[in-house]
Amino acid sequence: MIPEDILASIFGQGEIPFLRPLIALAEIRPVKKNEILFREGSVPEELFFVVDGIYRGFFENSNGKDITDCFCCNLGEAIVGSIPIGGKALITMEAIQAGHVLAVPSAPVVDKLESDASLVRIYNRMLLDSLRSHVEIKKVLYQFDAMQKYKWFLQKYPGLDRKTTVRCIASYLDITPVTLSRVRSELAGELEIKSGESAAQPPRRGKRGHSVRLPEEE
Repeated sequence: MIPEDILASIFGQGEIPFLRPLIALAEIRPVKKNEILFREGSVPEELFFVVDGIYRGFFENSNGKDITDCFCCNLGEAIVGSIPIGGKALITMEAIQAGHVLAVPSAPVVDKLESDASLVRIYNRMLLDSLRSHVEIKKVLYQFDAMQKYKWFLQKYPGLDRKTTVRCIASYLDITPVTLSRVRSELAGELEIKSGESAAQPPRRGKRGHSVRLPEEE
């Protein structure tokens, strides 16, 4: 039995009753670090939803170098290899941190999509979520410089920079590992300077003797 709180985090409360037949076929499965959920070019037999852990999607370019396409780490996030469901996977999906996924057999989903209007609405909602995410990253890649890209990454995926490699992040942001290392050093230096300036501000006494920190200069 899959806990209701996990189901509610993955699907909307109004969606769960329509999904009961498919949920009955699903299971929560542990995933080891470096385990492959599906490979590019294969036909995935299951759909996955993140329970916990971190997963990286990637594909190979013409030179055989792997390019990071996405990171999945939010509870309920769908991990789908192909659109439409049932086709060959467009990317390889690998766990970069051990965790758990909700695994749902894809064949029954494909069958029900032919006739179940409620399931089609849920599927379309997930497609729109995926589209918004991909549009966001495309705008970041084309409109931001290297520093802006890295700051966006830190905000989008808090803590992930400490759990994956420079190479994977650089590939995702379409910059070189050398450039990313330089950007990280520059940002660390900026934060250190700001921290030092803040600490150096002398407190002043307000009414009734309370300490009041001077405002920072622009």
